[in-house]
Amino acid sequence: MKETKIELLLNKVKSNYILKRIFGNVTRTKFFNVIRYNKRIQKKLEKDLEDYRKEHLKIELEIVPGGNNFAYFISYIKNTNESCYHIYINDNKEELKRNYYIKNDKAKKIKVVLEFPLNTSLSGLFKNCNDIKKITFNKFNRKDINNMSHMFSECESLEEIVFNHFKTDNVTNMESMFNKCCSLKKLDLSNFNTNNLQNMNNMFNKCEKIEKINFSNFNTDKVIDMKNSFSYCSSLKELDITNFKTNNVKDMSMIFLGCESIKELNISNFHTDNVIDMKYMFAECSSLEKINMVNFNTNNVIYMNFMFSQCKSLKEINFSNFKTSNLVHIDGMFNKCTSLQKLDLSSFNTDKVTNMRKMFNGCSSLKELDLSNFNSKITNDLANMFNGCNSLTKFICSDKEIQDMEANKKDYF
Repeated sequence: MKETKIELLLNKVKSNYILKRIFGNVTRTKFFNVIRYNKRIQKKLEKDLEDYRKEHLKIELEIVPGGNNFAYFISYIKNTNESCYHIYINDNKEELKRNYYIKNDKAKKIKVVLEFPLNTSLSGLFKNCNDIKKITFNKFNRKDINNMSHMFSECESLEEIVFNHFKTDNVTNMESMFNKCCSLKKLDLSNFNTNNLQNMNNMFNKCEKIEKINFSNFNTDKVIDMKNSFSYCSSLKELDITNFKTNNVKDMSMIFLGCESIKELNISNFHTDNVIDMKYMFAECSSLEKINMVNFNTNNVIYMNFMFSQCKSLKEINFSNFKTSNLVHIDGMFNKCTSLQKLDLSSFNTDKVTNMRKMFNGCSSLKELDLSNFNSKITNDLANMFNGCNSLTKFICSDKEIQDMEANKKDYF
């Protein structure tokens, strides 16, 4: 009997993947028996198959000449994708088959073509592929991908990523997506649809050379975790995140840790009603001169330890809107803020604080300090609280133990 168009298509694909996507767990024989004489179903499935074929994933990689440290990526393609795939080197002239390695020192490009898509997770797709210099997504029409965590993590030679037609509509997890991409200088994420994104933990951590990130259409409405998002992006001089919505974020700890080139941060759009953790949030931002936290609601924050530690260029910070009734940890909060001259913390409630160690340690330029509402009744560590505060001339505090610490500080260090 002559094969139908649908049978010809499926036989060409040589995979049950598409059957599973349409019908779930069904054998090829049962499938054929059902549709062989049903023209209505055949017509529909012909259209479905053609639609799926349009979802080809085409990726082009430029590699360090002779490099072969992308074997994990090739293995990932082989092990997680049940569909047809082809891998070529040097402008499609030679298909790569044997052992999925390139040992030819003239090899500079790899092209991967998948006739049908991968599963819904791309987690770790290029992780540790140290020999890849450039990745171009020429075609990427999958909308059901939900996980891109660690996708480019530790690609230490990666200098450029081109996101053509890159679909992120249903992605919820971008944790460590660009983690330790230490050769990337810029990223254009303007075509990313992040309406469902929840996890940005470590997303750009240790992208040490990155100077610019385009977030113009980035939606963070559903994001819960921003921990370490930009930590140690030490070359980043400007960061426009004025479109970020942070109403649902719970963890902002270390978000800008080590961003030593940034001079100004406008985060007036940040709403922090649900944030619990702000420790090390701006620590080691040694060039930071100005910060706008006008909309910060800190009612639920428990951790502010080392929040501004080593912000050596900050001269003033406005805390008038800070409410700290749940605050427990403020140790090292202004540690080595050597340019701070005046601090008004009269809005702070420290009834629950257990640790104030090194809170103002090394604040050598601090002249005025208002701690009028501080309470150290349950605080068990005040050591080195005022160490190095040798310029302090105006000190307001009603708590006797803290008063004694400041007045007789040399006896405590």
